[in-house]
This record gives sequence, structure tokens and C-alpha cells, in this order.
Amino acid sequence: MRIVRLLLMFSAAVAAACALRAERMQTVCRDDTVIEIDAGEDQKMVDWAKNTLLPVVANWYPRIARILRSPGYVAPKRVSIRFIEGDGVAWTVGDAITLNTRWARGELNREAPGAIVHELAHIVQAYGRNGRKRPPGWVTEGVADWVRWMNYEKQPVRDAIYAAAKGHRYDESYRPTAAFLDFCERRYSRVGGTSGNASSGFVVRLNAAAREGTYSDDFWTQNCDGRTLAEVAGQWQASYGAALTPSNLCACDAQSPDRRLPAAPDARLREVERQQKVFVARFPGLK
Repeated sequence: MRIVRLLLMFSAAVAAACALRAERMQTVCRDDTVIEIDAGEDQKMVDWAKNTLLPVVANWYPRIARILRSPGYVAPKRVSIRFIEGDGVAWTVGDAITLNTRWARGELNREAPGAIVHELAHIVQAYGRNGRKRPPGWVTEGVADWVRWMNYEKQPVRDAIYAAAKGHRYDESYRPTAAFLDFCERRYSRVGGTSGNASSGFVVRLNAAAREGTYSDDFWTQNCDGRTLAEVAGQWQASYGAALTPSNLCACDAQSPDRRLPAAPDARLREVERQQKVFVARFPGLK
């Protein structure tokens, strides 16, 4: 009888081990990138990974690779995401992302998907590889947050992020820098290329310089009509006085005859402030 009980216990242990291995899931993106997620043992996290995270990653990784493209560069074709109990939020080393489940459990339907999108951007960026010079940290984090907040998130959240950056410095990283880069994207994407040509996108050019190790302060005068970084930052903060947000900021110079300003800036500003309150309610930890 004791032998039978031992055999049953052994069988249960083997079944549990098989079940644990089964929580490793995989998918192949439309660009043939292989995505692997080790979701661990927590069934809540496993369900979220399978039903929410895996579709987000499969859809957005190829998009991010297109957004952050540069000549001759191919983004990693294998990406792994691992869930652990730890500190912090999430971090990336090479082509591997680690997500802190202690934090993520309370953010599954709010912050967590976007945090992974931010980390996917870091994988695609690949700054500092092969001995190349790294750009300033605020550029690295700002570009990744620009991908997340100004592309992945919905328009009301984008407007709220932009409005919340009023009075902040361009080099504070993360959301303030994302707002600054979005201003540059919409104002200076036409400089250095044909208007409407995707290859002339401002962030595309910034990302290419950062990846190739050629970024310096000269980048701004070369890509912003001769203006220095400080002058462009001044333009950005001045834009709040005209209630210019990502939804209505024209890519033309202020002196251009086809410069388009909001028809009712006061009403537009009130709407952005309302959207900012909605954003703060949705992400209370990111005030």
C-alpha cells in the first residue's frame, strides 16, 4: 500500500512538472520573429500572458521594428519574456525581458502591457552594440517611451501625456522626453526629406544616429532647421501657450503660410485637461 501511495505521489509530481513546463508559450510574428514567454506558476499571470500579453507582443514587436528602423539593421528575431518575483517593474538585457510579477499583478489591465511595449523598444533599439558609443540615457528612455505612449496607447492618453509634460525638461527621460520627441516628430519630420515621406521621420533619424553611435548635440542643428537642442526645447514648451498638442500640432514652421492653429485653443486646452484627469485616474501611480 505504501508503494502504491509513493507511486501516486510520484505521478502527481511528474504531472505538476509537466504542467509547469506547459506554461511556457510561444508564437511566431508575421515577420518570423519567435516570441517565448515563461509565465511561471501563477495561474492569473499565465492566463494574462496567454490572452493579453502574447497577442500584444506578436502584434507590436514587428511594428516597433518598423518604427525604429535604420538602413541595414535587422531587429533580433528571437525575444524571450520571463516572469519573476522581484523588485522594480521590468528590464531588458539583450533580447530578454524580465517582468516583476509582484508589481504586474496589480497592473494587468493598466500599466503592464505598455511596460512590456517599452521594453520591446529597448530590444529593437540595440544602442551601444558592437562597441558603438551610447547616446545619453534620456534619449534611450525617451525614444522607448515615445514608442509606448505616442504610438501604442490610445489618443486620449497621448494627449494627456503631452499635456502633463508642461513645465518639464526635455531630458527628464520617459514621459516628458516622449512628449518632447513627439513635438519634434510633428514639427521636424519634413526636414531632410520629402514631406509625407516616412523615411524623413524625426524619431527615425534620431534612432538611427543613436544606434550607429553618431548622436551628438549637432544632430539637432542638422535636423531642426539649424536650431540648437536648447532652442528646440524652448519651442516645445512655448507650444503649450498655444494649446498645441499631438492632435493638432502642424509640422510646418510658425512663419509658414499654411500654418494651422486650433480654431478654438481655449476649448481644446480644456479638453486636453479633461483627458489628463482621465489619464491620472487610469494610471494613479504615474502622476
